[in-house]
Amino acid sequence: MFYLLNFRIAVVMLITAMLLGLSACGGEAGKRTTTQIGGQPDTSFGVDGMVLLDSYAGATVEAYINSIAEDDQGRIVLGGQAQTGGLGKEAVVGRLLEDGSIDTSFNSTGYHIRNGDAGNAGGNDQVFAVSLDSAGNILATGYGYGSWHSTLTWRFTSEGLLDTTFNIGSGVIMTSLSATDDFGIAILQQADGKVLVGGSKVGTDENSYIMRLAADGTIENPMVFNGASYFWSMPTPLSGRDEITSLAVDDAGRIYGSGFSLGDASLLLVRLNQDGTIDTTFATNGILLTKSGAATAAAYKMTLDKQGRILLAGRIGDPGMEDMAVWRFLSDGSPDTSFGAGAGYVSFDLNNNTSWQQAVTIALDAQGRILVGGNIHDTVKTDIALLRLNADGTLDNTFNNTGYVWIDTTPEGEAGNNDNLKSMFIDARGRIVLGGQSDLGTLAQDMILWRFLP
Repeated sequence: MFYLLNFRIAVVMLITAMLLGLSACGGEAGKRTTTQIGGQPDTSFGVDGMVLLDSYAGATVEAYINSIAEDDQGRIVLGGQAQTGGLGKEAVVGRLLEDGSIDTSFNSTGYHIRNGDAGNAGGNDQVFAVSLDSAGNILATGYGYGSWHSTLTWRFTSEGLLDTTFNIGSGVIMTSLSATDDFGIAILQQADGKVLVGGSKVGTDENSYIMRLAADGTIENPMVFNGASYFWSMPTPLSGRDEITSLAVDDAGRIYGSGFSLGDASLLLVRLNQDGTIDTTFATNGILLTKSGAATAAAYKMTLDKQGRILLAGRIGDPGMEDMAVWRFLSDGSPDTSFGAGAGYVSFDLNNNTSWQQAVTIALDAQGRILVGGNIHDTVKTDIALLRLNADGTLDNTFNNTGYVWIDTTPEGEAGNNDNLKSMFIDARGRIVLGGQSDLGTLAQDMILWRFLP
């Protein structure tokens, strides 16, 4: 038994009367209870726990959230893309207040649009990831289009302006790591202030990379990352394209990058030493590729727990019929057999194997429980699922009484909406914030967020 979230009309809660201690209500729309159950929409956020940013940032065609993060005042920072139909697709960084309303103190509008930082104002620019640095500035990475796509890394002040102390007055740095296209997909700040970016190179050199910038946004001088360089990339390109989609740094300062290899149809996990050289004590010469016995596997997001174990969220299974999956590895790269009944991973089929499913984001709450968000396709439309797992990988049935929440914004009597989750964080009060896109609004796709009680 689960509840379906249909925000265009009301929040429909289908929770058994026995579990709630209520008389039967027949799934009455908009029913509220005084009993707080984890996984309920936080009604103090937007409308019934949802914020639809219809035509945000001046978009007239479509707009996407790719990444969200919380700042030290509880505000929500977002990064993504907006298309106005004029100058192509533009990179966007924005900010919302804690209640989900647009924060107009951010660049006077609530958002900052970037276009042309790679040399072509009519190109296709996008922010893939945002994070907050120790000073409260916003770090962002993605790409911009010139002759080719190049990685762009920006730093914005808390006021929403380009930080002109970053990269010698410009606030942005463009790096071209291949002869053709490359993309920044993940970003974080090291304890020493230096900035790590992970992503992918495309073309004749189709492999993943991890790059390090100095704290001021310049290429380190002298270049000492991975020898006499400022980036590491897969030493022997895998068959087909591979990507680093998530980064983490452990207490010893070692750098993790996770993602996938399309050619090997495997998840990818690497560990670098602090100096950017490959850590050969991890997995097989520093690199882990695995399908966990399935036909395909991929990882999209990573987090580390307090014991130094690595958790990955992704997909596993036959092509086109994959299930949501979560892996846990020990600090040496071996599967954690205390997770997933000895397998080191768990998978979830929530659509009765009718089409693909994938977990795209993961986080740990203060109790060590594992929050996993993902997308579920049923051949007609795509919905979102939010799961909470116990530390051993089993579903936590105290979360919405089922272990998961199903999100579908399709109004009753209408064709199915497509909802697509991209990012998640747990805020300082333990609430779960999701961000992505939906065709619920007036555009082809609009930015959308949800917040749920812990």
